[in-house]
Amino acid sequence: MPVVDVSSWQFSGGNISVALFAELGAALGKSDATATAKKREERLHKYATHLALGGTTLTKVGVALGLLGMPLSEYMKIAGKAVEGIGTVTEKGAVATKARGAEHTLSQLKSELSDSLSALSNPVLIVIDDIDRLTTDEIREVFQLTKANADFPNLIYLLLFERRIVSEALNKISGERGYEFLEKIVQLGYHIPHASRQAVQSILFRGLDASLKLPGVEQKWEPRRWNDLFRDGLSEYFDTLRDVYRYLTSFSFHVDQFRTKDAFEVNPVDLIGLEALRVFEPDVYERLAVSKKILTRDPGKGLLGETKDEVVAAGVEQILQGASRDRREAVRRILEIIFPPMTIRFGGREGLSSAKQEWLRLGRVCHSDLFEKYFTLFVPANDVSQAELERLIKSAGDQRAFLNQFRALRSRGLLRVALERADAYRDEIPIQSIPMLIRSLCELSESFEPPEPGAGFFFFDPLTITWRLVYFGLRREKDKRKRFEIIRSALADSDALLLPLHIVYTEQRSQEKENQGFEYLVEESDLSSLKSLVLQKVRMHAKDGRLRKHPRADEVLFWWARLASLDEVRSWLGSQLTTGKNAAWVLSLLMGRASSNGETRYYIKLSFAEKYVDVQAVERILLKLDEKSLSDKEKVAVREFRRALQRKRAGKPELDVTRSFEIDDSDD
Repeated sequence: MPVVDVSSWQFSGGNISVALFAELGAALGKSDATATAKKREERLHKYATHLALGGTTLTKVGVALGLLGMPLSEYMKIAGKAVEGIGTVTEKGAVATKARGAEHTLSQLKSELSDSLSALSNPVLIVIDDIDRLTTDEIREVFQLTKANADFPNLIYLLLFERRIVSEALNKISGERGYEFLEKIVQLGYHIPHASRQAVQSILFRGLDASLKLPGVEQKWEPRRWNDLFRDGLSEYFDTLRDVYRYLTSFSFHVDQFRTKDAFEVNPVDLIGLEALRVFEPDVYERLAVSKKILTRDPGKGLLGETKDEVVAAGVEQILQGASRDRREAVRRILEIIFPPMTIRFGGREGLSSAKQEWLRLGRVCHSDLFEKYFTLFVPANDVSQAELERLIKSAGDQRAFLNQFRALRSRGLLRVALERADAYRDEIPIQSIPMLIRSLCELSESFEPPEPGAGFFFFDPLTITWRLVYFGLRREKDKRKRFEIIRSALADSDALLLPLHIVYTEQRSQEKENQGFEYLVEESDLSSLKSLVLQKVRMHAKDGRLRKHPRADEVLFWWARLASLDEVRSWLGSQLTTGKNAAWVLSLLMGRASSNGETRYYIKLSFAEKYVDVQAVERILLKLDEKSLSDKEKVAVREFRRALQRKRAGKPELDVTRSFEIDDSDD
């Protein structure tokens, strides 16, 4: 039996008779290419044309003629200017019909078409689905058309709809007796039983499984959280198969936006929950994208910022105002599971800090760095993709590959993001890769630039993150002697200064660290060996001139003085005071700075400078200085040095710009 499947959406906004008979003609033409079939298709065409032009509006005539192969512009030429209105065009429709060669009356055409359909060897089943999703007028038109053409031979109509909606739509044309009107049209009614809740959920779960069979999903899947999310919230939304199919269609599309060859960019449980809100609670979903501060408690760039509990509570209530009234509590529970920072147990910075690393590793939307990714459907240009991050972690045991990955990310301005993501994944790095990782990080750290002027309190120092990767990576090795061997071997194989000095200096014993419960990586008896190894490197760099070119030479001097002695550093700096330019360079290392409201103030405190150099000797050397040869930083250092000398000789106290940003220009 041939089947003609007509979607209700083909009717919406167009001419129903054209859509129906065009589909019927196309279906019969596919199965029969004889001359008789062609004649039948022509009769269907003419009959549909008559129906389309028999007293409809200009807009629908245009659609109808377009479907029948006659452009609206041609119809306008035939009908004349009078058809420019929106009123009925029965008379003009007759003109157009005649122009198409349809000279028979509608009853004659119907009779001829009936004869053609009688000759069919098999009846045709016409399926019209989702009728209840049409407008009221379109529903009436479908049933009027069906009633008027139900007597055609060999045509069987299967109409699928919700009885209540259709009955109400037919009330107006039946004197509020839509149900009885429907009974007269439909010869045999079938009541389709509701699918059981268990069956509906089973189809949903199979669909989710099929969409999520992707690389990287399993690593982020959280069975317990998924169970809580579905049982406490999502299950409210899946009562029928229509709910399931509507959801799965949208979900599969968004899954594709976050899949790559080797990874899945977001957390699958979060994506499932957010997609449910997108589909079933669109007003709630639209409010989420602009509620980052509430949902993640992200303080932004504010000094010691913190999103208060009462602010979060008010923001959540505003979001819930968009939820369906009978499902508001389900929405609240969904949000609590997806966005734990909105709950009171994560109030304050301390509550967040313990969980943020895990959220970052699992790709959770509640982490402030990942929030936008879920609402923009792509990895932002200023972020590291999951695939890139996983390649970086996997390459930790291969120094060349690791450095190449990092250098490529740094060239894209992603050094900070890459290091922060790697820090979240530090426990995923195989412990056997730690020795090579330390060597790689030592070499990488040598290119870390000092903070830019005006960086302020929240300057991100990549050196701190690289030290954390080393520190927490080594802590997984419980034997301190083995840790020592790993560090010693790595530092011996590296020519770097910055990270090795940081590692060894952090191992220096202090009462403050012990009071805080700091866990040292190595035994104190092994520390002297590491210290000697690092100091040997520093002295070699100082001797052959490489220290002069180090981008963070001032920090190297700081650690050198504390690991060896201030006298040793003072002696080396004294040996550098051979020219005015060299003296200016030394002063640039001793210069401090303070920032406030985007403004940076440089200064030199003589009391500090005197610890490292002979101030009078520096002053004498600067008398012969040609400032044209100096860098901008060196020029500022010389200026501040001279200003400090003037204040001292005038009996004024040293400027303390760390306490006050006021500048005294009276000594200029």
